[in-house]
Amino acid sequence: MISWDQMDDLARKKILPYFKIIRPQDDLIVGLIAIMAVILGGSLSRNMHFLTYFYILLAGIFLSAHAMVVNDIIDFEIDLINEPKRMLPSGKMSIKNAKIYSVLLGFLGVLFGLLIDFTDDIDIHFSWLWALFHLLIADLYNFKLKKTGFIGNLVVAYTGLASFLYGDLFFNGTLTLLPFTFGIITFSGNLSREILKGIIDVEGDSKHSVNTIAVRFSPSVARNISFTLLVVCMSLTGIIFAELKFIGQLGIFIFLANFSFALRFIYHSIDTNMARKGKHFILLGPFLLIPFILIDRILATEFI
Repeated sequence: MISWDQMDDLARKKILPYFKIIRPQDDLIVGLIAIMAVILGGSLSRNMHFLTYFYILLAGIFLSAHAMVVNDIIDFEIDLINEPKRMLPSGKMSIKNAKIYSVLLGFLGVLFGLLIDFTDDIDIHFSWLWALFHLLIADLYNFKLKKTGFIGNLVVAYTGLASFLYGDLFFNGTLTLLPFTFGIITFSGNLSREILKGIIDVEGDSKHSVNTIAVRFSPSVARNISFTLLVVCMSLTGIIFAELKFIGQLGIFIFLANFSFALRFIYHSIDTNMARKGKHFILLGPFLLIPFILIDRILATEFI
């Protein structure tokens, strides 16, 4: 019979790597942003089925997880320098198993996209195509576009905007102010973070011809662009402030306060450690904002 210690050792060595390699906090943000996008698009007023929200969440999580695993497979040699403690360079997971895992995650992402289309009275059944299209975009980025630097950064930033385009087109068939503005805010924040990550990874990227702004020009240029983009991201919240109720406006204030800390670290991000802290504060932003926006939209729907 297996003891608790043996089970714990098995979990740490065999199961935990499959959890860590997908960066679950990043994946959860993708899924939650997708939920927020469809709510901003008007799902509450249509009384969308609970299962649909669940499937949208899981589709976002699995598609993001697929992209994370493929990224680590492609970046194996670079991560030996930049991130030697990650699952593949540390030997905690084999590349063969990572490839099988990535295929499974991608399949699940598209499958839940398909399930979305059959839980509600939806006029156009395109969710699975949307999921498949963005899975292919993620793979194109990992295999080809990442080494281009800024173009690759734009592709990653677009994936945040894509959720809001989906949420708006899914229900309205057109673009409306609130979802689209949130999409541009997400795009600007993601782009700032991606450029900032180039400063952290500059040593490995330069050795493997990944032409990030930090490699092609300098970390200081990357710092300045990242800083400017985050200021733009924060400024755009002014467009939507009056469209929100008090709880949403409170969320915006907390969001801006958090990004103010990010700006402080970005300003000093020629230092890799400071850049890493700035990146984490940018990542924290959606976690802080999303609950307030969800509550805000629920209250707004109740009072319609």
